[in-house]
Amino acid sequence: MSQKQPSQVATPTSREGAEPFDSSMHRSANASFFDQSMHEAPDRVSISAANVLPTIAEPTAVEDFTVEEVRAASHHMERSGVYADTPKHGVSNDSHGKAPSEAPATPHHKPVALSIYPPEVLTIARQMRGLDQAQFLMLAELTQQRAWTNVYSMVGYRGTAWYLPNLRPLEENEPQCGVGFNRSSGIWMATCGWRLEVNVVGYLVRIALLVALWLALWANFPDHHMELGGLYFDPIVAVLFATIVGGILARLFRVPPLICVLWMAIMWHNIPTVGYFTKGIDKSVRSWCLSFGLNVILIRAGLYIKAEELKPMALLFLAFTFLPAIMELIAHSFMAKSMFDYPDYNWAFTHGAVAAVVSPAVVVPALLSLKLDGFGLSRGPGMLMMPAAPAEMVAGVWNINFMNQLTLDTGDRPLWLNILLGPLQIIGGAILGAILGVLHYLALKALISEATKLPTKTYTTEHMKGVAQVSTAAIVVVGVAVIAYTKELNLSGGGAVAVTMMGAVTSALIRKRGYESPYYAEQFKLLCMNAADLWDTITMPVLFTMVGTVINLGEIFTADFFPKMLACIAVGLAARVVTVLAVTARQDYDVGERAVMAVGWCGKATVQAAVGRAALERARKIFDTMVANDGLAIAERNLALATQINNAAVLMILVCAPIAALTLARIGPKVMRKEALPKPPGTPT
Repeated sequence: MSQKQPSQVATPTSREGAEPFDSSMHRSANASFFDQSMHEAPDRVSISAANVLPTIAEPTAVEDFTVEEVRAASHHMERSGVYADTPKHGVSNDSHGKAPSEAPATPHHKPVALSIYPPEVLTIARQMRGLDQAQFLMLAELTQQRAWTNVYSMVGYRGTAWYLPNLRPLEENEPQCGVGFNRSSGIWMATCGWRLEVNVVGYLVRIALLVALWLALWANFPDHHMELGGLYFDPIVAVLFATIVGGILARLFRVPPLICVLWMAIMWHNIPTVGYFTKGIDKSVRSWCLSFGLNVILIRAGLYIKAEELKPMALLFLAFTFLPAIMELIAHSFMAKSMFDYPDYNWAFTHGAVAAVVSPAVVVPALLSLKLDGFGLSRGPGMLMMPAAPAEMVAGVWNINFMNQLTLDTGDRPLWLNILLGPLQIIGGAILGAILGVLHYLALKALISEATKLPTKTYTTEHMKGVAQVSTAAIVVVGVAVIAYTKELNLSGGGAVAVTMMGAVTSALIRKRGYESPYYAEQFKLLCMNAADLWDTITMPVLFTMVGTVINLGEIFTADFFPKMLACIAVGLAARVVTVLAVTARQDYDVGERAVMAVGWCGKATVQAAVGRAALERARKIFDTMVANDGLAIAERNLALATQINNAAVLMILVCAPIAALTLARIGPKVMRKEALPKPPGTPT
């Protein structure tokens, strides 16, 4: 018998026509079989588990099988009638009693070798030989659940969207600095250990789709709406420009996309002259976009709040959540009163309320990125900052709306009633939100039970995804209705509390049931991921574009406003930082971790964008109802002061968001303790 070549792997059960596998191929533990190119499955889909995964005598002796056969087996298990009448002993329904090995091979496709996988994976594959198709389906469901565990957090932020180009760390054999082009990745730029790739063809496809969309709208709407200054043309073009260009810059400078989207929207509004490209954006459209953005922000905050995890550190949580915000509110308000000569302290504290709210959209993604790298898994700043961010945001939104009602009184209620309605809105909003959360959970149960369970006593993945889509749509639509209706009743603070409580109660009920039923745990993750995708792909770009397209740079960067506002920001942030350092003084944090917490806790963005214009919209509404010589002078003064607060909110975003994001992303890994990431089951120790 001839001696086997050392580069060949023995394949005792190899089929005729299968290509030998070179054992010198790189064995990558991270390789994914399903990353291979999958061809269309043939009509013959009667391949059983025993045919796909034959006996493997040794970890180094593996079976080569074609991609087409695996695709056919997967197609058969999920699409055919296997669920109704599961075959036994690995024989499929339509094989008519033939042994699995009698199925003809399909050698015209390039085979895929299992030997690229580590030995522990091959051991599991060898044990899978005796499974029938129903058991394979159950294993697939369990594998998917395990694969999602600890991959995405409850917030579900993935930090990517259609407008963001690819960004990855540079490899050793790649140019460490430079710009180039290749056919596979398009235009690339390498700098600071990262490689930015812009797929030209992909963006050309997007442009073609946008042109087709514009032509469709132009054919169905009046011409003046689809031209420069038109009702549809201006907002669509503004959102696309700010989103695409801002997304590329965000990847290049590695900052949260919302910052660059806001900057590009401001540039689009101010070049070549103020409002040249944005004069067609209607006020009602902008107001609706801001309300919708606030709704999504509050829903995601509610979904993340987990009261059971906060009990062991309740006092520290309350102190960290509210004391820094209160101290910043007081310091910023008194500084604003002296700098801007507000007529009373109501206006000054309205200004301070807008400034003194942290943004989960800046803080949470940076902490999640650190967590995925092994920082803050069981201790550290993230354990306290992540649950505190949405809680502070909700309280801040309520406070802003409450101060707007006190400062810009429409005269329809006496002052004592406005003050009394402050705490009543919290109580009433919490009750309404709890009721809506329970109703949403009951509706979710009804939707899940519509389908028939598989023989594995579980539901199909397609059904669970469909239920999650309906559930996401329901909670978003109800939230929009609550925000809009309470705004009309002049009870915006109660509406914000209600939407947040609805998300929190829904989250608590689904997670409680998820401990018993895995498909409820899957529903919770899908709901969080859908809300995150809605924010990343649509809500965030539209929200920050609408905010940026009303900012006049000539009003912000003036000698009368810019230095004074920087002084207010500095004093307010100093009060917040000192308070954070004091609250965390006797806790289990290093000095560097406390410093990162203090500076990272200064991020401002979403609340300032969504609610910063609330006073301006309220002042404009009052101004529009005024008659000449009937309080018109006071209405004009209030409109100017509200515009000043709106400009202050935007400047808070531009200054504070980059500082907090860069501190967490760049300094955090240097001062936080790194822990070992949890290993998947079966990994050798």
